[in-house]
Amino acid sequence: MLCSVETLRGFRLRATDGDIGHVDGFLFDDEKWTIRYLIGATGGWLTGRQVLISPIALGETDRTEHCLHVRLTRRQVETSPPIDSDPPVSRQREIEYHRYYGWPYYWGGPGLWGPEAYPGALYAPAGGNRQGRFGPLPSGADIAALEAPAEGEVNPATSHVRSTAEVMGYSIRTGNPLRSSPATTRSGSTATMVDPATGASME
Repeated sequence: MLCSVETLRGFRLRATDGDIGHVDGFLFDDEKWTIRYLIGATGGWLTGRQVLISPIALGETDRTEHCLHVRLTRRQVETSPPIDSDPPVSRQREIEYHRYYGWPYYWGGPGLWGPEAYPGALYAPAGGNRQGRFGPLPSGADIAALEAPAEGEVNPATSHVRSTAEVMGYSIRTGNPLRSSPATTRSGSTATMVDPATGASME
């Protein structure tokens, strides 16, 4: 079910053992058009620190209570490696982030989320991979291949993750320039839509 990212902004982020803050923004992949991270504002809990929450960790969305359930503990979030919430996001930081949680890299494989079509499928991946801190990791040659710069990549230190706020106001063009026109909200900005189940977004 698609909804505007602005609808989810302000939703509480609830870990398995308590609240960790609220949704303050989104980072998306400008190649796959997929939300890669939610920006969580932790308020006084972590002295104003912002944290990134991957859709891999998201559980149920409670629209009545305006709450997103996160399948992590407060301790896991608190001790997670710092990762810039202001793009461009370093690919090395993303590698550290995924290693910490023991999740496969989303940029490796044919699916929208690497080997899978949905982020939730990466939360508890099956197989005989070695264990990371909180779950399985790819092994040996798989890791080396995924951490190497992609073919033709100009700046391997930077991923394709950027803020949804950055593209507000951009025009949307179709393949036919005669039919191109911007899709705008009443405020004149483009409206970014997201499917909470898949992380897929569109303008």
